[in-house]
Amino acid sequence: EYARKHPFRMDHSGYKNPKPNLEGSRIIENISLKEVVSYINWAAFLAAWKLPVKYASVDSPDVLKEEGRMKAKEALSLMDDARQLLEQWMKEGKEDLKAIIGFYPVLRENECLVIQGKTIPLLRQQEKREDDQYKSLADFIHPEGDYIGLFVVTAGENTYSADCGCGSSHKEDDYQEILEHALRDRLVEAATEYIHERVRKEYWGYAPDEAFSPGELLKSPYKGSRPASGYPIHPDLSFNFLIDELLDMERIQVKLT
Repeated sequence: EYARKHPFRMDHSGYKNPKPNLEGSRIIENISLKEVVSYINWAAFLAAWKLPVKYASVDSPDVLKEEGRMKAKEALSLMDDARQLLEQWMKEGKEDLKAIIGFYPVLRENECLVIQGKTIPLLRQQEKREDDQYKSLADFIHPEGDYIGLFVVTAGENTYSADCGCGSSHKEDDYQEILEHALRDRLVEAATEYIHERVRKEYWGYAPDEAFSPGELLKSPYKGSRPASGYPIHPDLSFNFLIDELLDMERIQVKLT
């Protein structure tokens, strides 16, 4: 109650959020791996394996002569295996990358968003703050009406498995299975970056002349943001089920547990 009485104050006067070029949802199927590969954050890929991220931009084994470290050898070998797997998927014409995006008018009621008649509760910061202002994502929605975008992206499910007949799925090669899983994680993030760029330039269309390289996009220099449920900005995972009601994720074979 105290946080509600001391909210973050944003001046919305003089600002009108541009209407999206697309209203409602759209399925984006068969996202090209070749288009998405350049958006992969290889530093995050190495971090998932607890390997030094400084080797993410190294393309030559000459670094081994300079470093002479086991970690460098492991990192370069892992990157090589990942790139080979990507090449294999591209040759096979894999079409696992899919997304659903949706754009809707949104109203704000306290810390709640109202979209298509559905009330989506958000949170407000509740730890004591020096500035005595407590933020909610709802504060960034224009109080007189606004627009919001929602999305889900998938890179498909792991396929490297074997059935021994005992009723459980066992992996023939743990390394290969983990490699595929880690690579799909990165492809989801890369496809998300790629789709968000298309949203800004095309589907919402508020920044048609934006021109950032994939490397620059990692620093989020663009106008807009894409907060995700489950992260500190919005830790309540139940938000995903409300998004599912709007986007119907099973249309791209995504099912929430």
